[in-house]
Amino acid sequence: MLSLCQAPGFEDARDSMMICGWEMHEQQSVGTSEKQHGDEPVTHLGSSSPGEGINTTSHCLGFTALAGAGDLLDIEDQQGSHVASSFLPGHLDTRESTMASDHQTQAGKPQPLNPKIIIFEQENFQGHSHELSGPCPNLKETGMERAGSILVQAGPWVGYEQANCKGEQFVFEKGEYPRWDSWTSSRRTDSLSSLRPIKVDSQEHKIILYENPNFTGKKMEIVDDDVPSFHAHGYQEKVSSVRVQSGTWVGYQYPGYRGLQYLLEKGDYKDNSDFGAPHPQVQSVRRIRDMQWHQRGTFHPSS
Repeated sequence: MLSLCQAPGFEDARDSMMICGWEMHEQQSVGTSEKQHGDEPVTHLGSSSPGEGINTTSHCLGFTALAGAGDLLDIEDQQGSHVASSFLPGHLDTRESTMASDHQTQAGKPQPLNPKIIIFEQENFQGHSHELSGPCPNLKETGMERAGSILVQAGPWVGYEQANCKGEQFVFEKGEYPRWDSWTSSRRTDSLSSLRPIKVDSQEHKIILYENPNFTGKKMEIVDDDVPSFHAHGYQEKVSSVRVQSGTWVGYQYPGYRGLQYLLEKGDYKDNSDFGAPHPQVQSVRRIRDMQWHQRGTFHPSS
C-alpha cells in the first residue's frame, strides 16, 4: 500500500508528491547549459563515444585527498528536469564516523594507521607470506608466486589482476580473505598481481553518475549512502561517466554489490574506460571507508 502526503516547500515552485519518502517532482528546463542543482551548478558538456576495453592506465602510485556533502539520492533526466529524489536512510546511521584529514586532525580523533596487508601464497593463511605497507606494482618481484589468501590489518587497499595496477580491480578492507573468491564477486579470475593502498580521509561522500559520456544525459546523485540497486531507486540507465566530488567509492557491475568492481576516487571519469569498465554498466555503489574507525570491520556483501 502506498502512503501519499504533500511534500512541504514546493507549493509555489512546482507540483510535488511524496510517496513513502520518495519526492517526485518536475522542474522546467531554463534553456541553459548550466543549471542550479541544490546549491551547486551542474554543467552539461558535449558527448563523445565511450571507450572500449579495460583501462590499462597504471594507478599504482595514485592517492586522493577528499572532502564532501549531505544525505540525498537525486535523479535528473537529460533535459535537467528532476525525475525523482529521495532522502535515503544511511545503512550505517547507528555508527558515527570520526575520520580526520591529514591537514585538519580533530582533537581526540583516532589517527590513521600506516596501511598494512599480508599476502599468503596458500589458502587459509598458509605458506610463504609477504607484508606490504605501500604500493606493489608487481607481486612476483617480492618472491610471491601467487596470492592464495590475504589479511588486511590496516587499509583499505585495491588489488589488480595484472602487474602495474592494470586489469580487473579488487577492493580490500580491514579483515580476512581466506581464498581468492572471498575478494572477487565476479569469480572471473584468481590472479592478483599488484596492489596499492587507498587513501580515505573524508567522512562525507558525494558522487554523480551520468547516462552518457562527458557528464551528459540522465544522472543520479548520491550523497552519504550506499545503494545496492539503482533499479530499485528508479535509475535503469547505463553509467557512462562519473563525477566523484568527495569520498572514495566502489561501483559494481550488477545489483547487490556483485560482478566487476570499479574503484572511484575523487575526480572526473569522462567515460567508462576511465574507471576501468569494459561496458557502461554499473548497477550498485557503496562508500569505502577505513574500517579502523568503524565497529563493523570489513565489508560483507549479502549472500
